[in-house]
Amino acid sequence: MQVLITGARAPVALEWATLFCRQGHRVIMTDASKQPLGSFLKSIDGYVQTSSPRFSLADYQTQILDIIDQFDIDMVVPTCEEVFFLADIVKHRSEVDWLMPDAELLFTLHNKYTVFEALSGLPQVSLPSTRLITSHRDVVCGRDTVLKPVYSRFGAQVISDVTPQAIKNLNITADVPWVQQQKIEGEPLCNYALFENGQMQIHQAYRPELCVNQSAASAFQPIDDPAITEFMSAFGQRFNYHGQVSFDFIRDQQGLYVIECNPRATSGLHLVAPFCQSAEPHFVFAQPELASLYHLGAMIFLAGGVSSLFSYRRWLGYFSGKNIMQRYQYDLPFLAPLLSFSELYRQARKQRISLSQASTYDIEWNGQIHHA
Repeated sequence: MQVLITGARAPVALEWATLFCRQGHRVIMTDASKQPLGSFLKSIDGYVQTSSPRFSLADYQTQILDIIDQFDIDMVVPTCEEVFFLADIVKHRSEVDWLMPDAELLFTLHNKYTVFEALSGLPQVSLPSTRLITSHRDVVCGRDTVLKPVYSRFGAQVISDVTPQAIKNLNITADVPWVQQQKIEGEPLCNYALFENGQMQIHQAYRPELCVNQSAASAFQPIDDPAITEFMSAFGQRFNYHGQVSFDFIRDQQGLYVIECNPRATSGLHLVAPFCQSAEPHFVFAQPELASLYHLGAMIFLAGGVSSLFSYRRWLGYFSGKNIMQRYQYDLPFLAPLLSFSELYRQARKQRISLSQASTYDIEWNGQIHHA
C-alpha cells in the first residue's frame, strides 16, 4: 500500500509513518515546512514540501492531487489542521481511502458551537450550556462561564474570568464568532479513537499532564474509563464515523461533560500506535499494555518556555515517565529535532508570535469556506 501522511511536523505523524513502514507499506510525507520532523525519517520513501494551505490554498490542493497521482497513493492520513483544507478535494480522488470524515461532519465537529447539537442524546455524557457570541453586546460578564473563539487551539485564547476588562480588546464579530460556555470545574480527561466506517478499531482515554496554557498536554496518563468508551462507540455508530477523532472532557461530581472535539489526530495516538498489528485491509490492534506515564521528551520543556526548565513537576514527569520520542532514535538523525525546532523558532520570531502559535501558523483553519 502507498500511504500519504500530511502534517509531517507533528509527532503523531512520526507515529503513523513508523506504523506503516513497520508493516512494509511505502510512505510519502508532506508539509508546508521546509524541514519538519517527519521529513528526516530514514524509513520513509520521500518527503514533499507543499505550499501553505492557509495562505496558498489553490496551490496546496493542486500539489496534493499531483502527489497522489505521482506516487499512486492508496490512503491519505491527515494529522493536523490541514485536514480542513483537504476536505474539499476528497471528491477529486474518490478511489483513495481518505482517513477522515466527510466535510460537513468534519466542520460541524470542529466548531465549538455546532458540535453540541450533533452530540445531543449520546450516552454517558452531559453537554455544557453554550451560547454563540457574535458581538461584545452578547457577552454576559461573570465568573461562572468561559469565553473562547469558535475556532481556536491550545487553549491560548480562553477567557476563564469574563470581565469587561478581559473582553475589551477581543475581536468578536459575525465573521469571528466566539462561544460563552458554562464553566465546569473538575478533572480534565482526553481520548483518541480510530474508526473505520462506524466501527471503533482502537480507543484510549487518558489524563492530560504537563499542559501548555492549561490545555495542550505534553504528557499522557492512560486510564480505563467505561463511560467514555460507551460514548465513543455510540458516537461512531451515529455518524458512521471514518477516521481519527479526539474529545476533551471534564468530569465533576455531576458526571462527564464533553467540552470540545478534534476530528483529527491528537497525541493520544502515541499510546496505541505501537499495538497496531495490521493496516490493510482493515486496522487491527492488540490490546494496549500501557505504563504509567508517557511524554514527548524534550518537547515538554520547549513547549512550556524557559520557565518550564525550573519546574520540579516537569523534571519529575520527564524522569518517571516513558519518553515517546526514543522510539525514533534510530530512524531520526541526531540533529533532526534541533533543525526542525530552529525553523519553528524563526517562524515565531518573524511573525512575532509564540512557539505554540508558530507551530500551526501556516496550516490553521479558522472557518474559511473554500471550494476546490
